[in-house]
Amino acid sequence: MPKTVPEKLTAAMWPKPRDSSITYDLDVDARPILALVKAAEKVGFRVTPTAIVSKAAAQVLVEYPDLNRDVRGWRLRDRKEVDVWVTMTDEEGRLLGRRVDQMDTRDLVGVQEEITEHASAHKEGRDWTGRIGHGLVKWAPLPLLRGIVRSLEFLLHTLRVPIGLLGINREGAGAVHVTNVGPFGVKHVAAPIPPLMANPYLVAVGEIHEKPVVVDGALEVGSVLPITATADHRVLVGIKAARWANRFEALLTDPDWMVSQMPEEVREDVRSAVDALLPEDFEPYDG
Repeated sequence: MPKTVPEKLTAAMWPKPRDSSITYDLDVDARPILALVKAAEKVGFRVTPTAIVSKAAAQVLVEYPDLNRDVRGWRLRDRKEVDVWVTMTDEEGRLLGRRVDQMDTRDLVGVQEEITEHASAHKEGRDWTGRIGHGLVKWAPLPLLRGIVRSLEFLLHTLRVPIGLLGINREGAGAVHVTNVGPFGVKHVAAPIPPLMANPYLVAVGEIHEKPVVVDGALEVGSVLPITATADHRVLVGIKAARWANRFEALLTDPDWMVSQMPEEVREDVRSAVDALLPEDFEPYDG
């Protein structure tokens, strides 16, 4: 029998294999991301790789609206919002999740501030939705918890009933689920899409590390951000999967795009700092 809260929740959601996911790995050149993080710090803002990845994942859906879909009940549905559910895990193994809305209208600093506020609310005991969810999973017997999870899946993703106690409205848990496993020293992890969340896309962010890379036919040591993306095969098929992955990686290596997502009043200073940190001959991934 599972003992911890994460073990119980996963056992409740997956009593047997029933996953329609496809996964693909990306080794993203981390130099532009690291440069932007340092440049933002120089102008007085904190921006993390998680915020950058979340914004890039949302940007793909802005540029390709036909990919911004999910499965509701027995049909594909065009989503009305571009949003991202960001999940972290605290030192006790508790899941911290928050949906960041209107990603198409927000800059990187605004996205980061909401993620940071959620983590602070959790640490200070102000995150009552997280406390309710954690308590339910901790104390409910597994057979009962499985029934509760199945009921919530039906209410959220078939009937589209908002569950205020979990902080989820009729739009569910977001178009993309971003989870960062890097702080635990994990590089690659092929994370499944939780049935309870039912996001069409999940992005697992690993630890930035150095590894051998080939640049213009020469072997070098490069900084790499490993990302494993999981997509619901019912939503993303064929050439669309390549289009999603290629554009996503291109955005994450494009310093011009990253700078454009900073507040307008600091873009010029951030641009100068990023240029100083990157090699003169740096070229973004072109797909």
